[in-house]
Amino acid sequence: MLDRLAPKKKLDEFVDKWFHDKTEGTLIAAFHAFQAPSDFENLLENRHCTVSSTARFRQASGRPPKARAVWKKGSPFRGLEAFEFEHAPVFFGRTKAVSDILQALRSQASGSARSFVLVLGMSGGGKSSVVRAGVLPMLTRPGVIEGVDVWRRAVFRPTDVRGDLTCLAQALLRENALPSLDEDKDGPGELAQVLRNSPQAAASMIKGALSREKRKNGEKADARLALLIDQMEEMYTQHEVTQADREAFVDVLDALARCGRVWVIGTLRSDFYQAVGKIRKLVALKEGDGQYDLLPPTASEIGQMIRLPTRAAGLRFEEDPASSDRLDDMLRDAAAEHPEVLPLLQFTLEELYPARTRRTGNADPGCLS
Repeated sequence: MLDRLAPKKKLDEFVDKWFHDKTEGTLIAAFHAFQAPSDFENLLENRHCTVSSTARFRQASGRPPKARAVWKKGSPFRGLEAFEFEHAPVFFGRTKAVSDILQALRSQASGSARSFVLVLGMSGGGKSSVVRAGVLPMLTRPGVIEGVDVWRRAVFRPTDVRGDLTCLAQALLRENALPSLDEDKDGPGELAQVLRNSPQAAASMIKGALSREKRKNGEKADARLALLIDQMEEMYTQHEVTQADREAFVDVLDALARCGRVWVIGTLRSDFYQAVGKIRKLVALKEGDGQYDLLPPTASEIGQMIRLPTRAAGLRFEEDPASSDRLDDMLRDAAAEHPEVLPLLQFTLEELYPARTRRTGNADPGCLS
């Protein structure tokens, strides 16, 4: 028995000698500090795993490594469409934004009793994808928010139904949200009337539906609803929507965000902020940590947006054998210089996916060129 423990004892002595400061009781080597999950992601992807493993494989085989596909639902890119909830496995490059928005939601829910965050950003900056494929999948994962094990989600845009609160009512009645709200089978029209005429009554109805979800999943589980209003500027692009309609809409959001069981996220183009700011209740709703300004992605984040979905689909980018220039590096550098072209970048990547087998002379279906 002692012979079997001898190797471990030697290993412990080695670690204590070279990696520990016994005086301070701290590590002095074999670790890397990071402040946030996004910092860890950058260290892992850019410094440690990718470079070393790729270089070693290339030295051993003379060719780049073949990625193992974990995404098998077609193209990992979305072109000009937003990434949706189901695309979370191929949504990369926004770890910091997702973490910051989640922290803002936690802060609003615990500190101000207003579970509301408004995400502002430029047109084409990726707000919809960040909240749909980044924030919502992480927020609704059991255990991410302490004490909440059951999440329902409702997602909509104001233009889903023009002119009234039926768009919100429809979203609330969908399968992933709270279909039990329609127990009397009156449909979204009846629920829309309740939302408009009595936001507090609607909040009580939603709390009751969440309590039923809690009972279905066990008394120890707590239930919440994540409500996303995407592209809130559309309240101002519909000619038939009046200022009274907009204020009634915000009244509902205010009642839901303050009821303690609904976490509300909105996205808004920055150039519409001044108009929306005229609704005082919305300004009050986002006080504290209730506003998040989504900045353009860094060059490193753009690189992740390009490379990591590609790897997840088991693909790789072409490399010029003469110059060793890589297509993904060229795309990253071009997009980093002009962040406003992010939609065009996704469109280009989406076009490269089918072209990998159509392009003359490219017989490798796993190579994007």
